Amino acid sequence: MAQETKLTDHHCLKHVFKEKACSQLLLNILLKNKKLTVESSKTEYSLKNRGYRSVRLDIIAKDDKNNIYNVEVQNLTNGASPERARYYSSSIDVHNLPPKADFKALPTSYVIFITGDKWKKNLPLYPVERIVTNLGIPFDDRAHILYVNNNYVGNDDIGKLMNDFRCTKPEKMHFSVLADALRRFKGDDKNMGKTLELVRKISRNEGFEEGRQYGETQGEIRGKEVGAQESTLKDIRSLMETCNWTAQEAMKALKINFEDQKKYLMLL
Repeated sequence: MAQETKLTDHHCLKHVFKEKACSQLLLNILLKNKKLTVESSKTEYSLKNRGYRSVRLDIIAKDDKNNIYNVEVQNLTNGASPERARYYSSSIDVHNLPPKADFKALPTSYVIFITGDKWKKNLPLYPVERIVTNLGIPFDDRAHILYVNNNYVGNDDIGKLMNDFRCTKPEKMHFSVLADALRRFKGDDKNMGKTLELVRKISRNEGFEEGRQYGETQGEIRGKEVGAQESTLKDIRSLMETCNWTAQEAMKALKINFEDQKKYLMLL
């Protein structure tokens, strides 16, 4: 399971792109700006909008000029709708303008979707900008949206980067910064190795006590059927807590069939 992991898998992405060097390489290439210097990088970062829909960003980074970059990885293009890009951009604005500040204090922002070939033109990048339509000149609101074709194949830097996103073997990746980060996630370091061993034990129904210490308190067992269900729920929670996985990722690792996954999602 671990050996099949790649950068487009969210449980991997959220660990790799916490590293500033990885986010900086990503942005340097996608924005074709090697002078861009990342000062901070966070993953699975929540923006709470009281009374309205909140969002959780895959990657949010800030550079030394206070520009903000949000990168979303959506393997299916229907998860990267124009409306979603619009809402993420506006949410970033709301959370980065202090009360009573002048609107010009808004930072320059980029919302970047790495997804399929959205417009099916086999281009690597699709920049989206507002314009004054009857003049054909930029509106210049400094809010930028970029779609990246993760199916793109080429010998340029973007082609090499997309290869690395699809690649499961670090030794076949082009960029050593990403290859080293993926290698660490796959378990080359001692701590991740222990975590992955725990995952393997749980998926074989072994190491019950090791997994139990990470799980939530086991509910009262009523009969064999309920007991088995509670045990599975505990294993799901253990993986979610230990590996920082979503429920779906944990259930996939435990090889729970699709119909049962619906049941367990309601019980978690």
